[in-house]
Amino acid sequence: MDLSTIANGATALTVLTGVGFGLVEARRARKEREERAAFAALDAILSPEWMKSIVIVHAIPEGATAAEIGGTVPMAWRNLRQYVEFERDQSGSQKSWEWFQWLAE
Repeated sequence: MDLSTIANGATALTVLTGVGFGLVEARRARKEREERAAFAALDAILSPEWMKSIVIVHAIPEGATAAEIGGTVPMAWRNLRQYVEFERDQSGSQKSWEWFQWLAE
């Protein structure tokens, strides 16, 4: 074997090693991004307010009728309406609490 054949073999081996390393790193980076996105979603969802709401939902008696549960929402909306309107004015967004208003109405 001459020197050029050995150099070509070493070059090919280097390129293959680089491609393999790149593929492994790309896979690792994708998995890391997915994990970071999952943690960000959990962080956004598991706020103190969310945890309090879970406690409230768990306090609903088993077998409660829709009327028993639904009656609470309109009553809560009547009590919270002024506060929600104030918050909407302060934030400049009419989307705050819109799901709750929709549910009550």
